[in-house]
Amino acid sequence: MASKKRTDLACLTPEQVRSEADHGNPEALDVFRDLFAAHPETCRSLGNVALTARRIRLRRMIGTDAEVSRLAVLETLKGMERELAGENPNPLEALLIERIVTCWLDLYSHELRYAKAMDSAPGEHERWACMLDRAHRRFLAAVKALADVRRLKLPPIQVNIGDKQINTLGIEATGVTQANRLSNRDDDG
Repeated sequence: MASKKRTDLACLTPEQVRSEADHGNPEALDVFRDLFAAHPETCRSLGNVALTARRIRLRRMIGTDAEVSRLAVLETLKGMERELAGENPNPLEALLIERIVTCWLDLYSHELRYAKAMDSAPGEHERWACMLDRAHRRFLAAVKALADVRRLKLPPIQVNIGDKQINTLGIEATGVTQANRLSNRDDDG
């Protein structure tokens, strides 16, 4: 019976196999497990909750009949991520950058709603002003978190003392490098 199910799955379109998996078909789920094991980037793409949240926000912000605008905003967000990431962000920086970009989108979504609320009842205007303030605080907190992480990240240091070359991984919490300690040790004895 299981092989018949496999054969049935082989005849289905990818969308139909996904529908089967979404409804708990174990064989269809195995297809996706194999796919994700062979192509982890596909798993990361389909399982990217931040991107899904952005797409939902964009649908609410722009609507469903403005695909070009939505695509343009998504590309703008990707560009912001690339620009903030630089050459080689570590995993924590990548998460914070993703958060910054999502908060930026949320902030400007609230800016648009706040602008529209200017013509509405005073209570509505105040409600959107509070939401805008909270979105702004979240955005600034995400930016500060990234700045803090980058400030703590110390670059590798190479120190040449005389004819000796000493490589260190950074400055220790006391501010004394291995090179300084080794240099002082040579002076002592």
